[in-house]
Amino acid sequence: MPTLSLSWLPKWLRFGDRKAEIIANRNQSKQALLDRIAIFRSKYPKPNNAPLTHLDLGEDNRAALEALTQNLEALTPYPAPLRQGTQLLDGTWVLLYSDAQEIARLANLPLGLRTGQICQVIDVANFSFENKADVNHRWGLLSGYVRVTAVFEPTPNQGRKVRERRIDVDFKTRFFAIQKLLGLPTPFFDPIRTVEIENPPEVVPSLEISYLDETLRIGRGGEGSLFILLKEEALDTLSTVDTTALVAREAKALAPAPEETTIAPEPLPTDGDETPSAIPTAIAEASLDEPSEPSEPSEPSELSEPSEPDAAQDIAEATDGSEAESGDSDKA
Repeated sequence: MPTLSLSWLPKWLRFGDRKAEIIANRNQSKQALLDRIAIFRSKYPKPNNAPLTHLDLGEDNRAALEALTQNLEALTPYPAPLRQGTQLLDGTWVLLYSDAQEIARLANLPLGLRTGQICQVIDVANFSFENKADVNHRWGLLSGYVRVTAVFEPTPNQGRKVRERRIDVDFKTRFFAIQKLLGLPTPFFDPIRTVEIENPPEVVPSLEISYLDETLRIGRGGEGSLFILLKEEALDTLSTVDTTALVAREAKALAPAPEETTIAPEPLPTDGDETPSAIPTAIAEASLDEPSEPSEPSEPSELSEPSEPDAAQDIAEATDGSEAESGDSDKA
């Protein structure tokens, strides 16, 4: 049975084509962002899967990452994630990158301590979550974690669009734990300290979910700080990215095109001081002064024998430049 073609319809009426195009653009933008993060993680390695921060990248790379993030945020499949995608929020999310000051400060812990992986576990049914940061000593003296529990609710007293994508957070308790000391398990130090958090009433922490799908989540803090998180089960896909091939492909795309070498025309053979163009002129002037008479064939003159071209001169004139070389480029 023949199929009905709708190609004659205006593009804005071909909903199936528009949806496929949006999905393709979204997947392409998402992959570009994840590839860029993978390159940065390879170029600026952090211990124990710690997240990247703006201090690692520098201004240029930070701006490039921000541009890729904004492109993807504009294509979010769930513009109202608290209404459309709550089931996707559940689970463990691993922080890949943040430019928040509180995350950057974790890179400079005292006493030789270092921050490792930071993750967030969300329980939508109970409107709660916990942030957990692994901590270890650079010489292996101890390892443990810091964990913070919190509850959240959609931001009240705001328009519908805001309430469906922004949450207010109320932090509850902070736990400090040492799980190993000199390589030995220390369950009696898990936790070693518990602190109840007092939130100032005049400041309410908030978070806007600007992008959400099955494996990737992007959030904006109250001051515009950026958080990029990946579902824990999807973390392996990031580690298998061939960053060497990505860098080489980007370098090839950014390299200038090779310059075309201009070859000079081969000079005509000359004899003595007289140029080739002067020879036929002299012959024509002589023929006007004296009438021509039939004569016997003469022996070929030396002028009729072409001279050998100067090969060295031809090569010197042709080789007047070199092709541009392309270099690798990537912050990371």
